[in-house]
Amino acid sequence: MVIAAYRVDVRAAINLLASRAHFHPVATIDFSTPVPPSVSREGHAILAAHVTRCERLLWHPHGAAVREWLHRRGFTDDTLHRHRIGADPGPRILNRPRGLPWRGAAAIFPVLEAGEILYYQARYLDVSRAGGRKYDNPATAIAPNPRLATITPARVPPGAAVFVCEGLPDALSVSQAGHRAVAVLGVGVAGPRLAQHLLDRYHDVPVRIAFDTDARGIQARDALFDALGTGGHGDVMSLMPASGSHDLNDWLRVDRDGFRRGLDLASPRADRAAVNCEIDLGLEL
Repeated sequence: MVIAAYRVDVRAAINLLASRAHFHPVATIDFSTPVPPSVSREGHAILAAHVTRCERLLWHPHGAAVREWLHRRGFTDDTLHRHRIGADPGPRILNRPRGLPWRGAAAIFPVLEAGEILYYQARYLDVSRAGGRKYDNPATAIAPNPRLATITPARVPPGAAVFVCEGLPDALSVSQAGHRAVAVLGVGVAGPRLAQHLLDRYHDVPVRIAFDTDARGIQARDALFDALGTGGHGDVMSLMPASGSHDLNDWLRVDRDGFRRGLDLASPRADRAAVNCEIDLGLEL
């Protein structure tokens, strides 16, 4: 029924049912088979058109509720414009092709590569009305999940770390604070193959793992930490959000200045002298 209703393959249907059942096994996604950047030109056109409409709607009266929610989450207008964040006011206002998230008003976080829209995550504003789901994604038939997204600020300080985050809002929070980030689109990918990707790309760059503080996030963090150590990376630390926050974006929301200081202290910089600060950032060696 799911395959017929959403026009997706067997794997995507199983993933959808698992998500609805709140079943999220860790380290089950196989990186050995590369995911194509798009299934078809038609699928890419559908995705790009919808994300572009949502980008424009964010600054329209229909997008006011989403825009206010994003501001409350600590995002600046510059960040929203630069990363093409959008507003989906819901299916009653905005029609969409089958296979795109449809459960209600949502903030739209695109995955961009060289300015091209590859994918997006929808973050529902009313989780209860969305059937308990926070995030939703396009069907695989429209756009396969790239599993990772790189978010880079306008200027990267010399020697700065890369923060590996759980999802796009956390990665955008890091980028807004002036640091580069890798968004893991589902902590199920945390494991040896993700570690190898990071080792290949950031072998000489400090890596800071900053996943959510729930059980899944902690389990995925530990798996990735061990895999990076086994792979021979010499500078890996985990960063737990301070102020009792659940994730990095929550930390930004409740303590913007503390969030920026925390990232600065966690990231060695070639252009900055050592700093002593008596504050518990939740760093683990």
